[in-house]
Amino acid sequence: MEKLVEQMHQQTAAMEKIGVQARKEKDIVKLDCVNAKVNQVKGLVKISEQAAADLHEANARNDDDTSQNHFTKATMAGRKVSQLRQDAEQCIGQLAYYTDDKTHVDVEVPPGLPSNDSTFSPLPTPIDNRPAPASGF
Repeated sequence: MEKLVEQMHQQTAAMEKIGVQARKEKDIVKLDCVNAKVNQVKGLVKISEQAAADLHEANARNDDDTSQNHFTKATMAGRKVSQLRQDAEQCIGQLAYYTDDKTHVDVEVPPGLPSNDSTFSPLPTPIDNRPAPASGF
């Protein structure tokens, strides 16, 4: 059980490194995504630590049902932590960068391009198909 909790701590540390990388890149989308996963993992680690402590107490009392319940709780949390780490790694694939007022874009137009837009076509003139008035009123 201690090995499982230790693995969860290692995965949390790895996810926090991903968050540091996103912070260095000034990528708010990545950072928010990773932070959401890290917060979920921290809650699951607390649940697992408590389940491990309760498991030891239940084993001391020879309460097999309670022991099984706490063991299951901890292993399910461990699987969820592994899934959340994979999700955090997928967060890194999202590209969206924070830009400030110092950022500028230089556009280079290659020579030889036509000056007009070939995809532009003017709107047709409206057609008035109304019938003549039926009465003078």
